[in-house]
Amino acid sequence: MEGSRNAVERFADGLCKIEKVIMVIFFLAMMIIMFIQVFARYVLHSPLAWTEEVMRFSFILASFFGAAVATHEHKHVVINFLSLIVGKITKEENKQNVIYAFFDLLVDAVCFLFCLWLTYMMWEYSADLAVKNQLSTAMLFPMWYIGYGIAASFVLTSFHFALNTASSFKVFNHQRKGGAQ
Repeated sequence: MEGSRNAVERFADGLCKIEKVIMVIFFLAMMIIMFIQVFARYVLHSPLAWTEEVMRFSFILASFFGAAVATHEHKHVVINFLSLIVGKITKEENKQNVIYAFFDLLVDAVCFLFCLWLTYMMWEYSADLAVKNQLSTAMLFPMWYIGYGIAASFVLTSFHFALNTASSFKVFNHQRKGGAQ
């Protein structure tokens, strides 16, 4: 069991590296295209219509793939007021740890389910864009490419939240049995 868990963690780490490469590619594309747009607008006095659209799509995709990376690395923004509340409910450290572990598990499970739902919704939306053959305004680029890119990022984020949920469940069980962390 432990060996398979390590294999899954190694797979998730490798997947995260790929996600980071995708992010870097999109950010580099944005930077290069932004430079081209500034040069065309202020030096050549002939702005390019397609650059803003490509930068927007690149930013959207980089952001969603970045969410998958942040999920894997546990770097999402967290507002943790639970410690204030739990500290007033009980002073016993073991009970506090069980409560913290339970809420970590709950948050990870809810985020996992929410990302699965978003994946489904984005997949359906992208299929609708493909059926309607909706194109972008400036480049006449099929919008379903962007939609499926976002859906793929939600699949990755869901995968990372599933692993986080499994890890939180393991910690919760350990804390519940009175183990120290």
